[in-house]
Amino acid sequence: MITGRLAEFATGFADDAVPGAAIARAGDALVDTLGVALAGSRHPVSALARTIVPAIGEHEASVWGGDGAKVRAGDAAFLNAVHTHALDFDDSSPALRGHPSCTLMPVAVAIGEATGASGRSVLASYAIGLEVASRISSALGPGHYLHGWHTTVTAGIFGATAIAGRLLGLDREALCRAFGLAASRASGLTRNFGTMAKPLHAGDGARAAIEAVHLARCGFTADAAILDGPQNFIAVYGRGGSPLTQDSLESLGERWTIVADGIFVKRWPCCYAVHRPVAALQALIDETGLKKDEIVSVEVGFLPGVEHPLKHRAPTTGSEARFSIEYAIAATLLDGDLSLASFADDQVRRPEAQALMARVRRFSIPHEGMFNGLTGFTELVVETTAGTIRRRYERTPGSPEWPLSPDEQAAKFLGCAALALDDREAHDLLGRARSVAGLADIRALYDPVTTPASSPEPLAWN
Repeated sequence: MITGRLAEFATGFADDAVPGAAIARAGDALVDTLGVALAGSRHPVSALARTIVPAIGEHEASVWGGDGAKVRAGDAAFLNAVHTHALDFDDSSPALRGHPSCTLMPVAVAIGEATGASGRSVLASYAIGLEVASRISSALGPGHYLHGWHTTVTAGIFGATAIAGRLLGLDREALCRAFGLAASRASGLTRNFGTMAKPLHAGDGARAAIEAVHLARCGFTADAAILDGPQNFIAVYGRGGSPLTQDSLESLGERWTIVADGIFVKRWPCCYAVHRPVAALQALIDETGLKKDEIVSVEVGFLPGVEHPLKHRAPTTGSEARFSIEYAIAATLLDGDLSLASFADDQVRRPEAQALMARVRRFSIPHEGMFNGLTGFTELVVETTAGTIRRRYERTPGSPEWPLSPDEQAAKFLGCAALALDDREAHDLLGRARSVAGLADIRALYDPVTTPASSPEPLAWN
């Protein structure tokens, strides 16, 4: 039984059997996630999400944002997931075809805090949860995402459920029921990309996973073989994936997605589908010394599947601009690089950016395969006053082949954290986050953070 095999892996695989390389990668993911969540806590979506979280209740887990608040673990996971995904600055996974950490890490840390788990146990649970989510995503296939489902949550909720169930001590049978409950709450539509609903997807998935585990632990029933037999979750939602079989699950605990496929860490706070074209344009400018006034037009070529999340061709808000190749190219030409400030609403609406966007066009690159922003290549055709320049670019910024250096990782964390914490708190938190695997109790990670944000009003992002 597939459902039972995944549940057995999630509940029975020992922490110390998770290899050191997987723990190290999970630790890097925690650092990145915590940093972008602190920046995201300043986005208006985070303040709005806070309005549906009760002010009273158990103080089980920390809300990442600088005021030292503690709420129920499910609510903390909900808010921290929203914070993490608010700016689309969080990491991505080719195996998941989505964002792993925005849903998985808030659950791991919140339940870890509620249970007093060690840092290594939290990181091991994250690696195991990513394994479960990635296997389900592979079975769902690329057509699931291209049909309009947000795989970050529809597959991620199973990984988050595995994490919560493992840390709360569920047995195999109870976790099978929790998977059944989670399957009925797996949701999220790519149509909502560029709105506040996208980070809400991550928050809903994180909280629903924890609720599924609590309900299953109390005896709540659900189909305990939701991934098996007729009309199982994969059969209903899948489109063109590789079937989950006992043979395909033989490598559980041997081949680790987090190591073999890696996690891609963003250099810029926008959809990963624009990162390779932006890197290509920057490389071309560095090579040729081309000035924006010399550019007549920029054409960006996309392989099949890559363009899907780029819903907005003429954005007017920061949230829309994060899913627009037109704005990414225009802002790169104007700013030289893409920063959090580049996606402020007033920056998106500046007349020079709007004018440059009109000179950016898309074209399709014929190919029999299916790709995403983390795979394949891009092509640029830049028409200049002196002629046409064509480039094919295969490097992916933030990939395992082109990772952020430790200094770049620290700069990203501190730049994000500065929006919510003072300098001393930010540096201290970075130090603890980098050594989280050695913490006897994960609560030591965020418990000391009490400094309120210096600017209490949300920043002017939309």
